[in-house]
Amino acid sequence: MADQRQGIYFGEISAQQSPSVEANSVEAGIRAGNINISSSTDREVLELSASSRNAQEKHAELLRSLETEKRSRAVNVPTRPEEVIRQLRSLGHPITLFGERPEDRRARLRTVLSSLAVDGVLPQAVSRAQDISSSVGYEKEKKVPLEDQLFYVPVKSNDLKHARQALFNYSMVRTNARLQHERAQQDSSVFELDAHAADLYRTSQHIAVNASQLADVRPLSAVRFSPDASMLATGSWSSSVKLWDSKTCALMHTFHGHTDRITGIAWHPTATSAASTSSSLLVGSASADGTAKLWNQQDTKQPVVTLKG
Repeated sequence: MADQRQGIYFGEISAQQSPSVEANSVEAGIRAGNINISSSTDREVLELSASSRNAQEKHAELLRSLETEKRSRAVNVPTRPEEVIRQLRSLGHPITLFGERPEDRRARLRTVLSSLAVDGVLPQAVSRAQDISSSVGYEKEKKVPLEDQLFYVPVKSNDLKHARQALFNYSMVRTNARLQHERAQQDSSVFELDAHAADLYRTSQHIAVNASQLADVRPLSAVRFSPDASMLATGSWSSSVKLWDSKTCALMHTFHGHTDRITGIAWHPTATSAASTSSSLLVGSASADGTAKLWNQQDTKQPVVTLKG
């Protein structure tokens, strides 16, 4: 008879245990110290250190600045300075800061609007600003006619009208002569220009120093010959204007009246040594002190006319 081995069979293990068995298992684990359950409902939270809190605040501030910069690119900001000032005032911000330019003010408004957009209160802030503007009574923009926008000074006297007409006629004649001279230079051939340069070079070889004079203790800033080349006017950094005899280099007159360096000198068109009298205008001078003065031979300390600009 063959040897037959008998196997060992275990009972079926259920997939789910009964609640009583689970409860008994948990209680057994608690008694054994393997399971710890707090009897209090409040959670115990450890406080962060000061350095950790500062790091979190800096990180949040950095994220906010990046989001604000990102939002600022999509924010529509008015270009008119008046509208920018109105929006800043309605949002409760100063309309201008010390040394702030219009473009800086517009950039500040863009930053304010983007910051409100990041906080999610931009629509409420804009609505509140519009309510404040309407309650204060801001006038709606009015279209200004073009002729009212142009700079215009009303004519109050005939003298002013005649002076403007004289300046216009003088400018037109000088402008026409200058344009004709420039056109003639453009039409000139290269051969003519070279011939003129060669002529000047030949003339310069015969030029020699005839006389020398120390004009002033400070450097000269302007030198002009009279229309007939008989006199020479000089202006210096010492604020004085001097007239010289162009042939003998002798000092004829010294005019004192400016308080800063001379920037320009112009002769009267009819100022000549033969035709000039003691009361006739000779020369005009301009200075860095913001004045222009007209001089004659009669009074070297008091100008005939002083123009301030």
